[in-house]
Amino acid sequence: MAHSKQAEIGRCDLLAGLRRGPTRRLLAGSESFTVPAGGLILVEGDPSNDAYVLLQGALAVETRRTHLAYLTAGDHFGEVGVLTGRARSATVEAIEASQVLRIDGTRFRATFRRFGSFRAAVEDEFARRSLTVPEDRHPSTTGARHHRLPRLDLVPASA
Repeated sequence: MAHSKQAEIGRCDLLAGLRRGPTRRLLAGSESFTVPAGGLILVEGDPSNDAYVLLQGALAVETRRTHLAYLTAGDHFGEVGVLTGRARSATVEAIEASQVLRIDGTRFRATFRRFGSFRAAVEDEFARRSLTVPEDRHPSTTGARHHRLPRLDLVPASA
């Protein structure tokens, strides 16, 4: 992994607590790519294979009916589907030319299972979003130590 990639992802709260070794393993095989303004990164309903970190630029997160969020450098997205195995719950579109880092979903899940600090950061993020978090297990965790994986539908818990 290039030093510059590690420096760029250092702004991502989700990855900030990982030590250098686990970060290197998580990011092995990751790739960054440029998306032009108006380009789609994720499409609602598509399979959830990978997680992402926005390195530069701005993105909009929307469903067919609702604008959900704006993302800026250091923000992450796509981890919900990677952990639950559900299809993408929203579309992510570049508002301006953006640089995005794709993190392999298998490595993301393995890091989630293996490193408690990373798992805690992910769970804290889910709680911060105030989303429904019933018990659910991704098929890839079969045989692994059982833990709670959130089932997130991007619906506030109070709804």
